[in-house]
Amino acid sequence: MKNLQNLRRCGISIFLMFTLFFSTSFVIAQPVNAATGSWGFVGEGWYSLYPKCASNKCLDVSGGSKSDGANIQIYQQNSTVAQRFYFTPLGNGFYVISNWDSDKVLDVKGGNKGSGTTVNQWTYNCGKNQVWKVVDAGNGYYYLKPAYNLNLALDVSGASSKDGANVQVWNFSQNNSAQMWKFWRGTTTKQHRGISSVTSLYTNYWQSYKVQTVNTNGSSKVTIRAYNINAFSINQPIYWNESNSKISVIIKNSNGKVLYNKTLSGKSNTIQVNNCNSYTVYVQKCGDWLDNIYWTPNLGNYCQLSFTNARTA
Repeated sequence: MKNLQNLRRCGISIFLMFTLFFSTSFVIAQPVNAATGSWGFVGEGWYSLYPKCASNKCLDVSGGSKSDGANIQIYQQNSTVAQRFYFTPLGNGFYVISNWDSDKVLDVKGGNKGSGTTVNQWTYNCGKNQVWKVVDAGNGYYYLKPAYNLNLALDVSGASSKDGANVQVWNFSQNNSAQMWKFWRGTTTKQHRGISSVTSLYTNYWQSYKVQTVNTNGSSKVTIRAYNINAFSINQPIYWNESNSKISVIIKNSNGKVLYNKTLSGKSNTIQVNNCNSYTVYVQKCGDWLDNIYWTPNLGNYCQLSFTNARTA
């Protein structure tokens, strides 16, 4: 009887050990930066990115920095906001990728087109070195290619699996594990701020965007620009035809008072809005015959809004 009891105890212990092992393994394999979520890329939203060459590592802002120029690396998945990124769509598969905490975007340093150029974070300035094309690599993985040179791809230096390994752009190579990324889309209620998640056709009718400041003093900036996607060039898929575009802009506060009313060129224009916690931005294409030739909706033309200390409500 005593031997039987010992066997039972032993069996229970072994069962508990196996249960603990498999439970722990499951938790480690599942990203813990969100309570629920799913693998795969479905467009706009928050993601953590895992390189195929280092499946337990994540794309990461070094030191969780909020500064311009902070290096982008891979690091052990650790549930921090340094490893969460928002994908803002610009149309035709192109995105701006901004960090959860810093609101800075993935930026190819100096706009250098050379293979081996490091990737850092920087304030969004509509640079072509800050726009990325998401390309399906198959089997749940994706490539990220900088818009100004689709012959490059986001790459883990040396296909390293070490914490702190540098992230760069490198000549694109099919099935290169250093360039293949898996996306985890965690459930979150966090609002994205900074770059507008709204990109709209550059149209002849007024479009409106409600804006909410994210600070307590009601001070914010809104930047408005026009751009289009060049359907006729593979190597230069995005360009800005600023000299041949105009945008009419009206900003009203929540009581309907006009705070701003001007016609601007399509290039980047930043408007300071003070002492106003919520307001509405109205935009409309305003062009002549030449503008209409260059800016036609079927070529994928957009007007984009981005914000400092504010977001679309």
